[in-house]
Amino acid sequence: MDQVRQIRLLIAPFVFIFLLGWLAHCDGYSVLSGIEPNSQGFATLLSAAVAVLPLGFLIGTISIAFLTAVFVLVGKYTYETSVRDSAALWQVIGLPNDLPINKENEFYAQVTLDHSVIDKNIHAWTVRRWTSFNIHLHCLAAMLIAYIIAYLFLTKTGHMNWHLYRPTLLVSAVIWLALLFQAIRSWRQSIGMLEFQCVRQRNKIRERGLEVS
Repeated sequence: MDQVRQIRLLIAPFVFIFLLGWLAHCDGYSVLSGIEPNSQGFATLLSAAVAVLPLGFLIGTISIAFLTAVFVLVGKYTYETSVRDSAALWQVIGLPNDLPINKENEFYAQVTLDHSVIDKNIHAWTVRRWTSFNIHLHCLAAMLIAYIIAYLFLTKTGHMNWHLYRPTLLVSAVIWLALLFQAIRSWRQSIGMLEFQCVRQRNKIRERGLEVS
């Protein structure tokens, strides 16, 4: 697994573990009690540390599956690409005109544009924006999953400290909205750059045609 994917998967688990631990504290659980060598609490903490990467993979899988389902329901093939001018895209990457323009071919064509046609420095910029999008998306999912688990398993004891829980809920909502805003912004920038580069490359082809003629 490359470093970029590791970064995507490592941040959300820490958000999940911290928020779930704090919600447990609000419910009267002493999260750090019994954390001594050779104790059950220490073993639990060690297991959580070892499971960070698998947990990140699980959170990423859930968030991507949910987002993919949303896009499929609204008639989109994928959330990863969105170049609207298919004719220009076909011209830029050198596809024959008789190749059917369908959702699957459009997806492959846009991946080819991103990884094979545009300048490597611009591609590196889109990777940074895409990484930012994925991190924010996974953190959104991590917070939601933490609250779902807290609701299902931690709020049934009747010991909830509402003086801590209400501010936590408010702060979480603000953070969640900020993450959502940045995720949408990073996604639109990544997709927008691909569309921009498609137009740019098509104009280059037209200019070369004029020069030859």
